[in-house]
This record gives sequence, C-alpha cells and structure tokens, in this order.
Amino acid sequence: MPVVQVVAIVPKGPFLNVNDVRLQLLNAFRKAGTRIKRDNFERTTETWRQKPEFLVKVSLSRGSGPSGVVVWTGNAIYRYLDEGTRVRWAVMSRDWRSKTTPRFIGSGPGAGRVVIRGRRAMIARGIGPRPGIQGREWTLAIGQAVEKWWPAVVQAAINRGLARAQRRNP
Repeated sequence: MPVVQVVAIVPKGPFLNVNDVRLQLLNAFRKAGTRIKRDNFERTTETWRQKPEFLVKVSLSRGSGPSGVVVWTGNAIYRYLDEGTRVRWAVMSRDWRSKTTPRFIGSGPGAGRVVIRGRRAMIARGIGPRPGIQGREWTLAIGQAVEKWWPAVVQAAINRGLARAQRRNP
C-alpha cells in the first residue's frame, strides 16, 4: 500500500500587511476631506464677509468601528442657514435677496440689508418675529454629491494598498 504524505507549506512573514491598506485609506480620507471642505463647504460661503472655519476629521478604526471623514463647523450662523429656523428676529430691507439657495452648493452676490436685528430691538418697536429661515440643506446636498464618488475613492485606496502589500511580499 502506497503512503501519501501531506506537507503544509506556509509562507513566512505576514501574508498581508494591513498597514499598507490602512495607510492608503488614511491618505485617501485626508485628500477627500480637503476636497469636500474646499469644493463644497467653502463654496457655500464664498461671498460671505465673515467666513466660518471648517474642520476636517479623519478616522480609521482598527476594528469594526466607524471610519471615514467628517467635515464640520461650529459656526452658529452657518447652522441656522443649513438647518433653518422656526422664527427670525430680523427685518430685512425690501430689496433683500439671499446670497444662498436651498440645496445649491455655492453662494451668490445677494442684495439688501438688515434693517432691524435682534429680539429686543424688534419687541421695542412692537414688531413680532418674522417667518423663519428656510433651511439651505447644504450638508444633505454635499452628502449626496460625495456619495457619487466616495466608493470609487475607497476602492482605489484599497487596491493601491493591496498592490503595495503584494510588492513587499510576493
């Protein structure tokens, strides 16, 4: 009776260096964060005199936690315009035209001025609150725009990381 012997050949060293993939993902996330900030968020405030500061945070968890890019601002005026308000404690001139429009990633010249500003000033003149600000929903529009190209960015980074790992450990 013949004897069959099975010998496992195990490659030496790590089969896949996940750090190569991780590095490529982090670099792609950083570039994407800068792109989202510059091409989207900053465009919504291009014509503003007092521009808010936008911050970018990149995270890549080692486990099953969240990974990705977050771009945000703590600027209250930006938040009021993005989300909208129920009431507005300001009276605008008759020629008022907003610099921004809902779901449009950009900013125009606008027109007009604020005639009366603030709750106290309006109540002193016997004027009640005006209808609120219609939310511009920039964050939703930006999210929809990014969703179109984000998967390709992530996949390309993974592919670069795998190719790099393969070159290191053929």
